Amino acid sequence: MTASAKLGVLEDRSILVQPVATEDLAERIGTLLADGPSGHTELGGPEVFRFEELARQWQRARGTKRPGLPIRIPGKAGRELRAGAFTTSAKLAGIRTWRDYLAATY
Repeated sequence: MTASAKLGVLEDRSILVQPVATEDLAERIGTLLADGPSGHTELGGPEVFRFEELARQWQRARGTKRPGLPIRIPGKAGRELRAGAFTTSAKLAGIRTWRDYLAATY
């Protein structure tokens, strides 16, 4: 067991994340390959979460009670992550939700 597994989830609680299902991503990649070069594209999941919320839901689904250990990613990278660098406002979004993933996986 790794040290992080014993300690709990390390989290910058304010980071915004937009998880996308691998199936949705694979479908999008297949479409892009079939359509040929098209330039820049983005894909995000249908929901945006603060990392803290995502981690809590994951822990509940797994049945673990390890605490979240708050960290703060410093500097420009931390500011950009907290401002939504892991999210997209693109109209194209996956359809499988985080809750669907948790229900199917755990």
